[in-house]
Amino acid sequence: AGETGSTRPAIAPTSSGSGRARETTRTAIRGAGRAMKESKDVSQAEDNVAALQQQLAALEAEFKAEADALAAATDPLTEKLETLSLKPSKSNISIKLVALVWVPHWRAADGTSLPAWS
Repeated sequence: AGETGSTRPAIAPTSSGSGRARETTRTAIRGAGRAMKESKDVSQAEDNVAALQQQLAALEAEFKAEADALAAATDPLTEKLETLSLKPSKSNISIKLVALVWVPHWRAADGTSLPAWS
C-alpha cells in the first residue's frame, strides 16, 4: 500500500455519497426532534383538556346547587303572604268608560242558550 511505483489509483471520497448520508441523518434527527416536541405538545394539550373538564364539572355542580337553593327560596307555594286592607277614597277613583253590551242568545227547549249570531 505504501509502495512508490504502485499503479493503483488513490480512492478519494466523493462529495455526493457521504454528504447525502449526513444530510439524511440530520433530516432524520430533526424529524425525530419535531415528532418528540409535537408528542409532548399533544400530551400537554390533553392534560389541559382534562383539567378544564374537571373545572367545568365543578362549576356546573356549583351552579346547580346555587340554582336549586334559589328555586327553593323563591317558591311561591312556600312564600308567606300578609293581608293588607286598603280603603278607597274618592280621590283615588276615576271612571274612564261606561258601556252597555248586549249579546243576543236563543233559549233552546231544554233550557240552554245558543248564540243568536251563528
